[in-house]
Amino acid sequence: LYNIGVGYIGRSNEKVEPAYSMPPLSPLVSGSDESTSPFVDLGLQGRRFVTDVVSPELIEEVLGEPAKETPIRVFIGYNSEPMYSMGRTEMAMAELERTGAFDRANLLLVSPTGTGWVDQTMIESTEFLTKGDIATCLIQYGRFPSFLSVQKVALGRHQFRALLWSVRQRLAERPPERRPKIFVFG
Repeated sequence: LYNIGVGYIGRSNEKVEPAYSMPPLSPLVSGSDESTSPFVDLGLQGRRFVTDVVSPELIEEVLGEPAKETPIRVFIGYNSEPMYSMGRTEMAMAELERTGAFDRANLLLVSPTGTGWVDQTMIESTEFLTKGDIATCLIQYGRFPSFLSVQKVALGRHQFRALLWSVRQRLAERPPERRPKIFVFG
């Protein structure tokens, strides 16, 4: 009975909600046609994350001043599941490069819950406060809520540390004045 219940919860990650059923059109997010992270592999939380990006128009409407950029959102889903431990981190780095994330003033690296959920209010707030001049990146580490993913927490920690290390290495190649400010959440 326990396994049936856990399996049901895991399959809910595959659910496609009508409001989040279409891949994003913007090349600045994962899941778009230009992305190396396919929309179908993002899971429920990933599809929500890349679809609900704050637009420059909304930034201007809320703040009463022009947006600087369109926010970038990178999400690597658990279903991408490469065969080696650094695979998802390498995918995230490729997406960050592809979207131009390292040319933004701010880079937010997020360690999500097991399902890939992250507090959208916090993400949207940073997009407003930076007037869109931000890229946000996260890697999903499981299909289940954190309390059912205890055995995957080490994987999540490993992936996040690898992402931090990879970003650090990438930024070391740039002059200090061309490096984004790094923020960590999760």
